[in-house]
Amino acid sequence: QIPLRWFALELALERKAASVDRKVLTYEECLKVAAVLHFKVRELHVALNFLHGFSLLLFFPELELVFTDPQALLTAFSSILVNFYHEEFSGSITELNSYKKAILSSHVLKKLLNSSLELGAVLTYEKLLRIFQSLLIAAKVDEDKYFIPALLPSLDNDDTQGKALSVESPTVPLVFLFSDKCTPCGLFCAVVVKLLSGNWEIDMKADTYSNAVTLLHKKYKPKLAITFIDSFKHFEFRCSNEDMLPE
Repeated sequence: QIPLRWFALELALERKAASVDRKVLTYEECLKVAAVLHFKVRELHVALNFLHGFSLLLFFPELELVFTDPQALLTAFSSILVNFYHEEFSGSITELNSYKKAILSSHVLKKLLNSSLELGAVLTYEKLLRIFQSLLIAAKVDEDKYFIPALLPSLDNDDTQGKALSVESPTVPLVFLFSDKCTPCGLFCAVVVKLLSGNWEIDMKADTYSNAVTLLHKKYKPKLAITFIDSFKHFEFRCSNEDMLPE
């Protein structure tokens, strides 16, 4: 049974955000709103996590930020997506190649964001980048570069099968099936971002898509690589050298 006052908290936070003309509140601001409703600190934390779980708001405890309107972040990412394909990129050949692979510097990302989300003392650009990483939208692949797989073009179903067959794999591919008989939207990109936060990196020599990537193990490259493919019906991992797979 969910206490009704938790939903009252959500409405109170929305009113507070409207009063300060922002879509994001600091945790300290939330504490003051919660105090009026007689919330203790622990209950506030539990309530925020619950509301976050249902996407009624977004709570980032490590940044002490609460988005009262989750649509604000979606709008920000949509702006990056649209501008990525419409902005005319200027830079060196190396930078252009990185751009085509959706590896973007923080400067380029800020330009693509194009003021779609008001930044300031509460929500800085640096915090926004950390939020994108927390939501598994972007992976930090260098000191000042971020990989966003969702920006890449995708292969259609026939092409994914061809891609799978073109990868030399001495082992039987590892296949993940889903009960709905289709892969969950967005999960592929999230898995890729998660892998890149660990011991894997992008193979810059291989073609990269939003549903097919080749990753190299940082310690064992180039001998150990995996090609990860979303065929729309299942996920498929093909490994170049099973004997070298880390535990």
